[in-house]
Amino acid sequence: MSVAYRFQKTGDFVIEDYNRARAWSSFFPGIAGLYGIPLWVFYVNRGQCIASAGIRTKDEAMMEYLPANKAYQLTPTQGFRTFIKVRRGKKQIFYEPFSPVHAAGAAEGISNRLTIRPYELELTEVNTVLGLKTEVLYFCLPGEPYAALVRCLTVTNISPQPQGLVVLDGLAALVPYGVNNFFLKEMSRTIEAWMTVENIGSGIPLYKLSTDPRDTAQVAFVRGAHFYMGFEEGKTCRSNKVIADPQAIFGQETDLIRPSRFEESAAFAYPARQAATNKMACAFSFLRWHLKKAQFSSHMSLLGHVFDVGDVKKYGLEKIDASFIRAKRRENRILVEDITDRIFTASGKPVLDQYARQTYLDNVLRGGLPVTLGLDGKKKTVYVFSRKHGDLERDYNRFVVTATYFSEGEGNYRDVNQNRRSDVFFNPAVGDQNVRDFLNLIQLDGYNPLIYKGRRHVIHPDDFVAGGLADCFHEKDAKKLAHILSKPFTVGEVFQYLSENRIRSTCSRDELIRRILSLSSSCEEALFGEGYWSDHWTYNTDLLESFYALYPERMNHLLFEDRTFTYFDSPACVKPRSERYCVQHGEVRQFHAVYVDEEKNQLIQKRHDHKNKVRTQNGDGEVLKTTLIDKLVCLITNKLATLDPYGAGVEMEADKPNWYDALNGLPALLGSSLSETFEIKRLILFLKRIFEELHIPDGQTVQLVAEVGGFMGQIRDFLESTLSDEEYWDESHAAQESYRARVRRGVAGDAPKIVTVAELKAFFDLALRKINAGIAKGCDKATGQVRTYFSYTALHHETHTDAAGRHRVVVRDFRQRRLPMFLEGYVHALRTEHFKSAEIHRAVKKSPLWDKKLRMYKVNASLQKESYEIGRARAFTPGWLENESIWLHMEYKYLLELLKNGLIEEFYKSASEVLVCFQRPQRYGRSILENSSFMASSAHVDPSVHGQGFVARLSGSTAEFIHMWLLVSIGQRPFFVDNAGELSLRMEPMLSRDLFTAKVRQDTCCDIDGRRRDIQTPVSAYTFLFLGRTIVTYLNPKKRDTFGKNGVRVARIRLYEGEKVVLETGGCVVRAPFAAQVRDGRISKIEAELG
Repeated sequence: MSVAYRFQKTGDFVIEDYNRARAWSSFFPGIAGLYGIPLWVFYVNRGQCIASAGIRTKDEAMMEYLPANKAYQLTPTQGFRTFIKVRRGKKQIFYEPFSPVHAAGAAEGISNRLTIRPYELELTEVNTVLGLKTEVLYFCLPGEPYAALVRCLTVTNISPQPQGLVVLDGLAALVPYGVNNFFLKEMSRTIEAWMTVENIGSGIPLYKLSTDPRDTAQVAFVRGAHFYMGFEEGKTCRSNKVIADPQAIFGQETDLIRPSRFEESAAFAYPARQAATNKMACAFSFLRWHLKKAQFSSHMSLLGHVFDVGDVKKYGLEKIDASFIRAKRRENRILVEDITDRIFTASGKPVLDQYARQTYLDNVLRGGLPVTLGLDGKKKTVYVFSRKHGDLERDYNRFVVTATYFSEGEGNYRDVNQNRRSDVFFNPAVGDQNVRDFLNLIQLDGYNPLIYKGRRHVIHPDDFVAGGLADCFHEKDAKKLAHILSKPFTVGEVFQYLSENRIRSTCSRDELIRRILSLSSSCEEALFGEGYWSDHWTYNTDLLESFYALYPERMNHLLFEDRTFTYFDSPACVKPRSERYCVQHGEVRQFHAVYVDEEKNQLIQKRHDHKNKVRTQNGDGEVLKTTLIDKLVCLITNKLATLDPYGAGVEMEADKPNWYDALNGLPALLGSSLSETFEIKRLILFLKRIFEELHIPDGQTVQLVAEVGGFMGQIRDFLESTLSDEEYWDESHAAQESYRARVRRGVAGDAPKIVTVAELKAFFDLALRKINAGIAKGCDKATGQVRTYFSYTALHHETHTDAAGRHRVVVRDFRQRRLPMFLEGYVHALRTEHFKSAEIHRAVKKSPLWDKKLRMYKVNASLQKESYEIGRARAFTPGWLENESIWLHMEYKYLLELLKNGLIEEFYKSASEVLVCFQRPQRYGRSILENSSFMASSAHVDPSVHGQGFVARLSGSTAEFIHMWLLVSIGQRPFFVDNAGELSLRMEPMLSRDLFTAKVRQDTCCDIDGRRRDIQTPVSAYTFLFLGRTIVTYLNPKKRDTFGKNGVRVARIRLYEGEKVVLETGGCVVRAPFAAQVRDGRISKIEAELG
């Protein structure tokens, strides 16, 4: 048998002979439902696949967290194993299914395959010599107050004769609860002294440390435990015999390669005594089966965690049986499919439809799933299932999968922001929430905290009683809960508190959470983290554009009238130039540019609520409330004051680079990026378009925070002057440093600065003049090439000593150095230089960024001539990680911009070669339904890895693909306000002819309200779920593209409520009041005829 890859129209992806295929790693979603406790589970295509598992973080592993390269080596021995002894007359033949040993051809007549689904993993091995078929199924247990990985083993006799089997099935090494990652990696021998296994004879052994091993005076006991249990059909765990002592199976074979005791014993029996303490224990079930021809036997097991050893009895784990597992398998499948139904697509390319589902699921894992709950009129949208990403190939990340109901996790500002870009189109109830959350985290200095912790809720004690929530509890318990809910909380923490304190509610969980959310107020939370990236703010423009494309009539209120926006208050400040510049080996460098202001930190910590919101009275007054337009003007002004000495790029002045993290050394080299200059222009152009399209009168006044207004006035004066670029740099930076000093503690609270819209437009026009001149300096007019990054050399500098005796460096003249080409610069250029889009695309195809062998786009040109000082990108092997690789996120960004610029034919040509689902799996080396962070390019020294995908799934590419999906399915800005001031819907899909069906399709889909619907897509049609509730079908009898000279367009539209047609109209526009009905989800189906 040879390695083969196969996509099945059921959505499965199959790898034959997977042990010999290219090595890769992936993971289960870590989603257990709203009322379940998630696990993190990572798997590889070696042995029985599961490599690492645990709860929350690496520090609470059940199976040791292993970086991918070690997981490929160790999973076949340390992971799940199945040992079988088959009786042949007087002989017993030993056999280990799925062992890589016979994958190398050591055993004839053996074939195996791995089947990957979004919600489960299935292994199958057929041994024709022994006449056995072995199947293993894995999935995570949903909807329970404890976490568990379910494993189902089935062995079928495919020989013509009856067979007697002795089987050991389980886990070779189970990490006890309480052993953190440090102990596993650095003190794995010493920590064995604390290891215990309790209750082996009960059928549910508990693996834990006796006490907390930390060297402290106060000894703490370990309350929680990991557990293992197993049972056969018709039985429970009480009849299961578990072996926890590895010596009883492996003897002295401590490498765990061969179970010598089991293999060599003529009559292996369950050990009368086990010594399972003071060592890393195992967890094997001992089974005896007699199978007739075609008969099978199954064994089901759970590897899990309980927060308290008493939970085993409390939750009735000993009663779990096969029917429970079958029901949970179905529940798990429906749980994941209901999430992916939000991007339901029925096209002529089933692989693309399934890829869209997987991509949406992975997008949820970083950005979260928006779920709207609460009582009518007071509903709130909460994000569930999100986490900071991490996996076997991202071994550097300290990921967190929150082990509570709702599992609301934290993430990095940029990651969460970009992955929520399109959420409003999948759940319109999201509304302006993401705009509000992420813009509220923008500071007065134009930066933002790194760690986004999501929203937390608060209920005032009076509202707790008046709202009827107290009626759900006993009076004593109600008082306790009222106190807890008066402080910021997440939904998961509420249920955790109720469980830990054994508080019972008289209403259901759903009713309780609806009441809690309806009564609560909520606010975003964040932490500084480390440094300030120069690009994070740019993703807010995406959120604004998405909101405007769905709620155009609400944009005026959001921008100008809503005075509930706030500024994030951080103790981390950027030093002035003279303090962050230093001289190293005769060269000026920029180090340690951000410091924590201890006085400010103490001020923040003394506050009782809303600690991280800017206050008036220089930090001692009330929370400052302002408008969105004020925040955007503040942001634009700050960025205009951060332009580099040539006026080209936005400086990396705060210890961190921009999107391209691997240029970590560039901030020290006084580096800057043209990408953010394009983004200033983009935001300004967006606001100017809003002013025009919403007919905002020039005389309309805008209130700016006094300090912001004064700062803007200074920058405007500099823009109006005849200053040289370097003089502008010096003056604008001085003004910014003075402004930052004034707002260090907060704002004074003086009367706002009043400006008119006309004055804002004039300021924007001056800014555009400056920006366009800077952009021209970053582009080569002759070739059309765009240079993204710059470093600067200080030609002249002076060193002074201040009154405190500290050295201060002042720089006078600079020389710019352009780094080689990066795809990123072209992406941002396409966002603003629309009239040059075709020219830009041609320039990219002619540049070193185009990988001719793979026909893909590299993330950067060669860095071989650059100094190692620019950062780790220079140190990486070319073609690998962020150095000349095919970095999927940026490549997808580029595809998206082709589409947005109307280069639709060019988009489809590139998409057919670039999209993961259209890759040759033999080259890609893993499921073509799953994204990778990067593919090794042809620049790599090893040709065998060219085009292979590495670092699984949790990539920003998911956000870009979803955006592409929206554009091709419905068009740009589907909702708009017409000349009569009414809301309208325009349907302008950008679909190629091969996306329309070749035969009738029957599907089912669940909308965001939980309604299941049967959907029939006829021949030459394309169907998708729009806004979470409306099924849209395009009928294309001519089967032509919907773009280009000969393309078809929407010619007739029918709207349905149920089966009733409520509107039939010609053209591609749905007018009022029906457009609002579509947006509100009252229209169940739309049929659009193309002609």
